[in-house]
Amino acid sequence: MSPIQQLLLGVGAGDPAPGVYTGTRGVVGGGQQGTSDGYGADQMLYFTIQTTANSVDFGDLSKGRTVGGGCSNGSRGCWYGDATYGFNSTFQTSKYTGGNTIDYITFASTGNATDFGNLSGNKGASAANASNGIRGTKAGGHWVLGNWSPTGPYTSSDDIQYITIATTGNATALGTLADIRHQIRGASDGIYGYYGGGAYYLPYQGGASTRQNVYQHNIATEANASSEGYIASGIQDWGGGGCGNNDRLLWWGGVQPWSVEQQTYSLKIRYHTANVVGWASDFGELTYRRGRIGVANDLTRAVGCGGQNPAGSYDRNPAGLKMDYVTIATTGNASTFGTLASNNWQGSSASEQGQASMGGMSGT
Repeated sequence: MSPIQQLLLGVGAGDPAPGVYTGTRGVVGGGQQGTSDGYGADQMLYFTIQTTANSVDFGDLSKGRTVGGGCSNGSRGCWYGDATYGFNSTFQTSKYTGGNTIDYITFASTGNATDFGNLSGNKGASAANASNGIRGTKAGGHWVLGNWSPTGPYTSSDDIQYITIATTGNATALGTLADIRHQIRGASDGIYGYYGGGAYYLPYQGGASTRQNVYQHNIATEANASSEGYIASGIQDWGGGGCGNNDRLLWWGGVQPWSVEQQTYSLKIRYHTANVVGWASDFGELTYRRGRIGVANDLTRAVGCGGQNPAGSYDRNPAGLKMDYVTIATTGNASTFGTLASNNWQGSSASEQGQASMGGMSGT
């Protein structure tokens, strides 16, 4: 479909109606707890999206993990992609190492997550996720946080994998992005998955370069993703939050690499019209600067949870307890929703409590 057709016809023109990929209950979980390496969280928290209140404990994931993601078919939610901290035999030191774990929950009940299957390979850290209500996808990601290689599994990934949410089993190859990236954010309009921003490790260069563009993929097909637009001109963007409904995609916050300066954490929420190629537009501002935000939404409201802010000694510390919300169809600044009611994310001060790099999703 050409850009002109997309502008005239809108979301999913010529495609089936969007699937059921959201619900009334938001759930966020996993992530970094506290302010130090090694504290991957296993707790899940839930809230009713159309209210404003503190979150409540839902249950535990099968293991503590950070930088994972989630997807939903309205009744079942799946968590997949992760990194855990510990000794890495390849580098003979402790590192965050990507994993292949997939868990699932049933939204209508509370309790611990159950094993679903595995991703293909271990490049599940810092990947993007999307859903069309039948399939859930994982796009990009990487294996070891903080290292690179010319050929091996340490570089960022370009693969897209999918699962059928209603069943259990291992993920299957779906296609590829046009480039490798991690710290990538994902969103869905119920038909397409959108994978935006992020960074990529360059062999031998010892650093992560950033991406601005957004890729689009029809989740129901086996094909490679194509460019849909860009998040923001001149912004080195990675590690923000993403969500979407049938008409609009929201990109929450973000952080620039290798800096502790406050201005490198974004206050901005930006949006795209789904299935329309172009630059994202300004939506409004968060209640405070942060990146790596867990987001859950229904078709009218989105709630951003926690995240990293610039009060700490370097860019992955600390996390936050705040929850913000916006009405997706309008533009404007976010409003306070409530507080993350965690029982174990504690730092030395109020600014060092909470969690970051959570997955988020919703269902009934």
